[in-house]
Amino acid sequence: MGNIIKDITNPKILDSMQVSFLNRCPIQGRLYDEFVFYDLIDGERNYSVVIDCDWYDSEYVAFGDRSDPIFKCNDVKDLKSWLNSI
Repeated sequence: MGNIIKDITNPKILDSMQVSFLNRCPIQGRLYDEFVFYDLIDGERNYSVVIDCDWYDSEYVAFGDRSDPIFKCNDVKDLKSWLNSI
């Protein structure tokens, strides 16, 4: 996860958000990782990215403030490009 975060150059993310790293342990299925971007002012969740979760058909799945995915990909380069474009 850290290798993804260190390549973010998007000023919107760098200047106004904090990131939390989570290791999820579901009751059923494998462990998976997630990182979440929170707004520094109001603490609201802006985006989260789930990595290699059995529940989704893509390696990387991003969510906004709703439960529907807003981006999916299987290549980390595509994820980094998307994060730098939001």
